Amino acid sequence: MALPDAQRRQVFKCLCLLETDHLLEFTSCYQINKTSLSRRTQNGPVIMFAEGLINRPPIRGRIVRRFCKPLGRRGVAATEFALISIPFFIIVIGCMEVAWQLATGAALDHAALRASRYGITGSNTPPSWQTTGQENVPTCRSQNIIWLVTQSTGGMLKVANLTVTTAAWPNVSGAGTGTGTQGAGSGGQIIAYTLTYRQPFITGLVAASLFGGDSFTHQAFLMVKNEPFENAAC
Repeated sequence: MALPDAQRRQVFKCLCLLETDHLLEFTSCYQINKTSLSRRTQNGPVIMFAEGLINRPPIRGRIVRRFCKPLGRRGVAATEFALISIPFFIIVIGCMEVAWQLATGAALDHAALRASRYGITGSNTPPSWQTTGQENVPTCRSQNIIWLVTQSTGGMLKVANLTVTTAAWPNVSGAGTGTGTQGAGSGGQIIAYTLTYRQPFITGLVAASLFGGDSFTHQAFLMVKNEPFENAAC
């Protein structure tokens, strides 16, 4: 005879558990509903569903396709994404910011070398190949040092975030002691260049919340000796 609806649902529940390889849950379900699972159906003899699932695949497939859906899998992809998305995006943002700041540091070092190499010549005008096509080029050596820092990096470094400090000493013996004389110095003097640049994070507030600030400060320092040029006015 036919099973009542409530018992039929229990039968299909057990069937679904076995179909989806939840063997421990199926065993518990089978023990609870053993009576219902062992009753006679309308179209056949007594069938033990636990055995029939293995020995009668047509019945198994027909019932499973009609009534069963995978158990415990709904929302798994969304849950997994929610678990890994935060650390994943933190890693991505961290990699972006580290790469950006490393590039800034390398650019500042390169610009410091170019600017100091120009500064030791004593010339008030940069090389013509750097000024061709450029507008508002300064005519003073100390100003051109800052201008060359920004030009040497293709615009990556902005004047608003850049600070260039120069200090001069008359000879090697006293170089680096005290504060020196401000300026790019005269011929034969020892000059210390200190370049400081504040580079904002590219991800803005997101990086600020992670790193505790909106920018990173870079610094480049080097000392050179001016060539024996005639003392420049600026």
